Amino acid sequence: MATSNPWLSFLEDQPDILYGGHLANMGNQPKNFIDYYRSKYGNIYSDYMGKLGQQALSGQAPTLSFSDYLGNYNFMNDWRSLSPWSRGSRPSSRAIWNV
Repeated sequence: MATSNPWLSFLEDQPDILYGGHLANMGNQPKNFIDYYRSKYGNIYSDYMGKLGQQALSGQAPTLSFSDYLGNYNFMNDWRSLSPWSRGSRPSSRAIWNV
């Protein structure tokens, strides 16, 4: 990733800080959205490490940076694919039982 940010190498060395900063820069998202993705850090980082492994196994240099991976990760598409319950929406019990 071409950038003039002098702190990028620090962030790449501290992926949890990079991830938190990325979430903070996502704008005005619902609290459930941010809380969900805070809890998914381990899974997303593990997926990223898998991408590096795929690069290496295919004979390529593992050059994908975590910041590039996060920049290409479709958080909103992933979020929308969740059930309303998983997103923290709780339908009223009346609506469920009212037939």
